[in-house]
Amino acid sequence: MEPDVRMTNSSPLCSSVAFQVLRELEVSDDLEIVHSAIGYFANSYQPKIGGWDPTGPNVDDYDRAPWWDHSPIEGRLTPLKVVNPGAYICGYLKLIGADSDSDIAVDTIVEDLLDLFFNLPEEIELHALMCFIRMGGMMSVDVAERMLPKLARAAHLTVSENEEDWRGYGGRPLCIAAAPSSLLVSEF
Repeated sequence: MEPDVRMTNSSPLCSSVAFQVLRELEVSDDLEIVHSAIGYFANSYQPKIGGWDPTGPNVDDYDRAPWWDHSPIEGRLTPLKVVNPGAYICGYLKLIGADSDSDIAVDTIVEDLLDLFFNLPEEIELHALMCFIRMGGMMSVDVAERMLPKLARAAHLTVSENEEDWRGYGGRPLCIAAAPSSLLVSEF
């Protein structure tokens, strides 16, 4: 599911990518695959590290991009690893209402992520920004409206609107607003 991670085991990162596809396909939240994945997200949250270990130690047994090499987590996750994939996992948990069915305090995790978001500099790393945009698109209207001004500013700082820049790796408008229903579609 995630081109940078070729392992066959489940992981929060790859499962969150699968959820992106399920949302794109408008798959019903009533399906077993959705409930099973939500249960997986709820059960794989690790309060001790402050989020979800994106890949877990098994990733080192498979082909992967070097930035996904596993390192034992001592203490808390770095902010980037908290956000990617934690921000959009929380979005799914809130969107599907799993916070009432699980033992994790999703509202508290969301508030922690929002605190992190609002304390980041205006320019946000592309992948973290994409995670926050996905999260915002799944939150209540009031949370999305709180996030929107900073998301828009960060998107304009992170994304190149010059077509010549799109030939290389980096932020493009379609990364930020992939569909007409995207949170920042009016910005691009």
